[in-house]
Amino acid sequence: MRLHSCALYSALHHSDCPATICLSPQKPLHSLQATQQGTTLVYLILAIIVISTGVCWKLAKKKHLNVPFWIVMAALFGPLAIPFVALARDRSPAA
Repeated sequence: MRLHSCALYSALHHSDCPATICLSPQKPLHSLQATQQGTTLVYLILAIIVISTGVCWKLAKKKHLNVPFWIVMAALFGPLAIPFVALARDRSPAA
């Protein structure tokens, strides 16, 4: 007898076996629903990364920092890079 705790497990593994016990009270997701949810999550993560990259670009440009470096950091770490670029010292040339 197999035990699983996730409705997604049975949707992904097409488990119609009567020996499977579902520990979750949810109904199993259909494969199409799981795919749509995964696609939505990917779009959400990409949107967060794009917004973080824009914020880091704007802050780095304003503080005269290495803009390509901060764009890469935002692409890799998302919103976690924003406080670091915000707290970085201004490198503007002395007037």
